[in-house]
Amino acid sequence: MVCEQSNNHIKQISDCLACKKNLKLITFVIVATISLNTGITATYSASTIPNKDNCTLKVDVAHLSTNAAQKGRGSAVKVKARTFCDHRQENTQISIKIYKEGLFADHGSKTFLLTSEKKSGGVVEHKTAEIPCVNGKLTKFYGEAKATVNINGELIKLGPSYSDYIVPLCCGT
Repeated sequence: MVCEQSNNHIKQISDCLACKKNLKLITFVIVATISLNTGITATYSASTIPNKDNCTLKVDVAHLSTNAAQKGRGSAVKVKARTFCDHRQENTQISIKIYKEGLFADHGSKTFLLTSEKKSGGVVEHKTAEIPCVNGKLTKFYGEAKATVNINGELIKLGPSYSDYIVPLCCGT
């Protein structure tokens, strides 16, 4: 299924030329998938519960990168992740892997690693994980992140944590 690109992923699904015929079927499949994956979504969200040091790792929903399009790099799917802690973080490492849903198994991209060597406030954000779109095929994506945070010399491991939703985007990879 090949689709046209659009900035808004909700509008994008309804605007897909090839998707218009199958919009009712796609809507049903998305609703059914979200309904059936309620347990998985709860597991994903559970990894954002603060640990004993009150740090959390949050992974955003996969989306089309507006930055890549604006800078002339073409279309790309992007996932952001961030750590939240009550204390200042030092040498925070966040790794992100973007997955696309497969028929029998999900397929992961390379791992994108961010290391924040300086002390930073309560939030460290990784926003450079993106993979280019090869075609406009409707594909479902989600992100996985892990982090290591140094607070006052103590290493705290967070994750894995996942995107709250698996979203279909017009971006074949």
